Amino acid sequence: MAISKLFFGSKTGDIELEKSGQRLHIGVLGSVQQELKSTSNTSTELLLTVILLSMIELYRRREESSLDCHWMASLAILKARGPLRHMSGIGHILFTDLRLHWVIRSLRLRQSTFLAREEWKFIPWRGAHSRKDALQHLLDHVLEIPGLLELFDQYNSIVAAGNLDPSDIMSMRIHLSTWADALSSRLAQWKLDYVGTHLDDQPDAPEADTLLPAFRCWNTSKTELITPKALQYPDIILAASFCMYNAAHLLLATVQISSTTNDQAERYLYACNICRSVSYFFQYAPEPLIMRIVYPLRIAYDNFEEGSVEQQFVKDVAKLIGKQQRFKYFSSQLG
Repeated sequence: MAISKLFFGSKTGDIELEKSGQRLHIGVLGSVQQELKSTSNTSTELLLTVILLSMIELYRRREESSLDCHWMASLAILKARGPLRHMSGIGHILFTDLRLHWVIRSLRLRQSTFLAREEWKFIPWRGAHSRKDALQHLLDHVLEIPGLLELFDQYNSIVAAGNLDPSDIMSMRIHLSTWADALSSRLAQWKLDYVGTHLDDQPDAPEADTLLPAFRCWNTSKTELITPKALQYPDIILAASFCMYNAAHLLLATVQISSTTNDQAERYLYACNICRSVSYFFQYAPEPLIMRIVYPLRIAYDNFEEGSVEQQFVKDVAKLIGKQQRFKYFSSQLG
């Protein structure tokens, strides 16, 4: 009841309904905190409640720390439950539907989680009627990126402090580069296996929503601003997967010790691919699924030049998402 009142009050702008939900919400939070102190309670109901509370925080435009607390609590419950309890039924559905969100939180925090372990990549799909789709196969690789980012941050701290010999620093650099290159190769193989020529075979995009801004970017010679063709997909799963694929490459690029002109051109292409996918989500994705492009868009935004037309496009899309779905959190995070 608390969650439904908060959600619909926020979505419809009904202040009284939202206040009523807030009063109930405080009581729910207290009950959940008590349950979390009990290590024996790893019920599906508790996990679902914590997840719903975290979703509500997104719509309420709360601080990152509040969101992180909810997601970390859900991860703690998930870990205590173990992968075997997610092979079938509601446990499996919750795990597969929310795995992307857990991955995104660990990427944002730049911290590895137990989800990167092999048993969590395979056991939940050992059920008779469960098969991984393109997105789940992609996440198997993306789950390793937070650990790489965490090590890269440690490397930067060590270099800044001057606590290692030059030979040890070089060893860390080689390890980081080798790990990043291996992940990049695995992502490239995923693209061959699951994207292939699908994007080339799609028909031209239908007329776009007039409220959606047109995406413009520079041509390959950087001499003219153009409006590239919007990317079209056979289904929403591949659309979300390909956007996450491009975001993953952009994150891997940040681990490079040095970059060349070709690297910068590739990064620009990855960021543009995400923006060229926006119209597909607005045309074909149900409202909740539009959220699957929010994180890739944030990564693309950070890779465009400050004050550029590309950055302005992302800002305009964020405002549109906030207006249509009362989801203000995304736009509040952009400069």
